[in-house]
Amino acid sequence: MNRVHLKKKEAKRVQERISQALKIDRSDAFNRKASFEVMSIDVEKKVFLIDGKPEFIEVDGEIFPVLINANVLNQLPSITVDMGAVPHICNGANVMAPGVTKVNGSFNADSIIVVLEERYLKKIAIAKALYNSNEIANKKHGKVAENLHYISDKFWMLFKDR
Repeated sequence: MNRVHLKKKEAKRVQERISQALKIDRSDAFNRKASFEVMSIDVEKKVFLIDGKPEFIEVDGEIFPVLINANVLNQLPSITVDMGAVPHICNGANVMAPGVTKVNGSFNADSIIVVLEERYLKKIAIAKALYNSNEIANKKHGKVAENLHYISDKFWMLFKDR
């Protein structure tokens, strides 16, 4: 793994990409004086660290927050799934319509969303919505979100103790 500290100008560009991709306010997500690093895991996978903490992941050009990034996760829309779906999602399965019990917030297709389990509302995955929030709420079958990052995946195992 290659870890490189970014200059302020490059860090600002990356922050802008992240805030546009996640549709969040840059001032809410980033401290202006924080040090910004990028760690290349392989050619298509990068982790962005802020003050040494893993905060965002980029895979094949898709940027999303790490599951331990509570500040940003709390700003994103979410869907709640029933307890029967949890073990499947935590093993990498995509989110299927029958498991969705609630849609929280409004979002479009291709938005990054948080997947919550219904009992304790724990964040178990980051997903990319395949439909908008209204369509997901009314859908009865089929895949509704693509699982990007979940508890127990390689990123989680790498960063869970930080």
